Amino acid sequence: MDRVPEPEVWTARMRDLMHDCVASAPHEECDRVREAACLLKGGALASAGNRAMDSRAIEQMLACGAAESAVLALLRPGTAFMLSRGQGNCCLASVLVEDGASEVMAEGSTLALALLSAYVAGLVARIEDERGGDERAGDETAARGLPGASPIAWLH
Repeated sequence: MDRVPEPEVWTARMRDLMHDCVASAPHEECDRVREAACLLKGGALASAGNRAMDSRAIEQMLACGAAESAVLALLRPGTAFMLSRGQGNCCLASVLVEDGASEVMAEGSTLALALLSAYVAGLVARIEDERGGDERAGDETAARGLPGASPIAWLH
C-alpha cells in the first residue's frame, strides 16, 4: 500500500507540478502526466470521490501519443473545461473543478500541459479553500490563482 503524504506536502507537490506544467517543453508532457497520475492516486483528494485511475491505460495512451486523452482520464467526473490553441501554438485551458468553484486558466506549450496545469491549480485552490487558505498571502497567492485571487485566475 502506498503511503499517503501529509496534506501540506501533497499540496506543495501539486503546486510545483502546476508550475512545471506551465514551464515544460512539449517533449516533457508525458513526464508531467505521469507525475500527476502518481500524485492524484494518493494525497488530499484520494478519498474525496476521485475515481481510481488505471495506470496501465494512462501509460498506453502516452505510448501512442495521446497525452490529451491521458489528461482527460485524470480529471474528476463533473470537471468543466475549455481548451484553445492560438497563433504560435500557444495553448490555453480554462477549468472549473466543481460547481461553484472559481475558474482557473493556465497556459502551456501543449493542450495537455495547459489542461493539466489548470486542473491541478483548481484542485490546489479547492484544498486550500477547505483548509481556510494558505499561509502564504498576497501577490504570490493571487498570481497562482489560489484563494484571494480574482474569480478568474491566470497562470503564466
